[in-house]
Order: sequence, then structure tokens, then C-alpha cells
Amino acid sequence: LVSIMSYLELPCRKLETFTLSTMLIQTALDTHEHISRTSENEKSRQLTVLAGDYYSGLYYKFLADAEEILMIKTLSTGVKEVNEHK
Repeated sequence: LVSIMSYLELPCRKLETFTLSTMLIQTALDTHEHISRTSENEKSRQLTVLAGDYYSGLYYKFLADAEEILMIKTLSTGVKEVNEHK
């Protein structure tokens, strides 16, 4: 991801924010993907959901703090498309 973004010639701080936020949203998607619908341990399932939501919240926080509203919109659109294709 950093290699791809390096072609954009972004300032280092912006590159870090975009990379971290993208990694967090991917982690949120991956975490939610591993939620078992037939899990015998309901508490474990709930904690997994909360963990995914936490990662999602962090991506949003980092971008909001950096006032990167366009990137929030871009990643949110990507998440929507991923979920629609599932």
C-alpha cells in the first residue's frame, strides 16, 4: 500500500494517515468476516463484532482528525461496494 501511494508524492504525514486508515478499515472488514453465525459462544461473537466496529471507528477518527473528508468518503464507498458484492 505504501509503495502504491508513494507515486502520489504525498507528504509523509498524509501518507501515514491514509495507510493506517486503509489498514484499519481492512482489519475491520476481516474481523467482521470471521463472525460465526452458528457460534456456540455468544460472548465471543459479540466481542468479535465490537472489535470490528472499534477498528472501523479508529479509521474514521484518524481521517476526521486529519480533516480528510474525501478519503473518508472514498473508503466508505469502497466498504459499501465490498459489502454489496458479498
